[in-house]
Amino acid sequence: DSIVTANVGRGYGPTYPPPIYQAFGAVDGIGQIRATKLLLWLYLLAAGLGIALLLRSAGYQVANGVEVGLLLWSAPAALLGVSTGQSSGFWLAFLAAGFVLWRREKKLLAGVAFSLLCIKPTLAAPVVLALVLASQWRVIAGFVLGGSLLLAFSISIDGVEIWRGYVDMMLRNPDLTQQLWSSLERHFSFRSLVSVPFRETSLAVPVGALGSVAAVMLAIWFRQKLTPTLASAPHSFPALSLLLGACAFATPHLLDYDLVLYFPLMIWASYRIAEKRAHNMGLGIAALSAFYVVPIAYPISARIDFSVGSLVALLLLLWCASEVSQSYSKGDAIA
Repeated sequence: DSIVTANVGRGYGPTYPPPIYQAFGAVDGIGQIRATKLLLWLYLLAAGLGIALLLRSAGYQVANGVEVGLLLWSAPAALLGVSTGQSSGFWLAFLAAGFVLWRREKKLLAGVAFSLLCIKPTLAAPVVLALVLASQWRVIAGFVLGGSLLLAFSISIDGVEIWRGYVDMMLRNPDLTQQLWSSLERHFSFRSLVSVPFRETSLAVPVGALGSVAAVMLAIWFRQKLTPTLASAPHSFPALSLLLGACAFATPHLLDYDLVLYFPLMIWASYRIAEKRAHNMGLGIAALSAFYVVPIAYPISARIDFSVGSLVALLLLLWCASEVSQSYSKGDAIA
């Protein structure tokens, strides 16, 4: 089917532009059941590959890397992506490839790898914001180049009409905001943290908007704290991971199966704890453990009208920010 059929009541979901459907068209011919099984296995394997690449990029020792890698591969955030038929494994692999290339100072190629996340714009936006805050302009140039090539390739397959239909559907969708902001208790963002108690009232939207603004300000504050770190180590894995986590916290749409944006930060936090180098070990273990399991606790959030997951994410971000700051001031962190 073409997205043009949106004009007669059918079309693609608002968070996914045409390239993802064009890519999945490659398995159309093997039947729905076989295609689903194949894609689920690919999601799982891609998630494993992404975690392995991030561990390598972070400089993990092999022994601890295997243990942490298996823990993350079996984390609820990773398994939810597979069990719900999401493409989270692919997004994690693209993100990890970008990190590896960036750490090797192949910035244009890193940007191209990151640009593959444009297939799901709600994930691409926080990555771009993190790169801007980190002043990674060559990486951003590569992102623009990769996004342009992705668009050109998409048009070369089905023409420009498929994009016109998609834009038309977006403009004509009166419930777009509600679709993007549904299931607030499953979101991990400052917006959901402050707006869930008001979701049945007219205050939900303005309060949520203020929450998103506050999260952006938090990300900017992190950037200011990281200025000495980035000046001495411009390819700092924990610094970019922290900025990415903060920018993910600022996005209005980040469900539990999209927590792959937090995986670099989880890896660095795991490193600090596993190597017994954390300055506040107890709080770090509590924050990381809670973040690990909290994606499956969303029924509690729904029952009490409070985003428990978002609060845990904020605690993890603040702990990691403190650790990054202290580690670089004492010269004991991985670069």
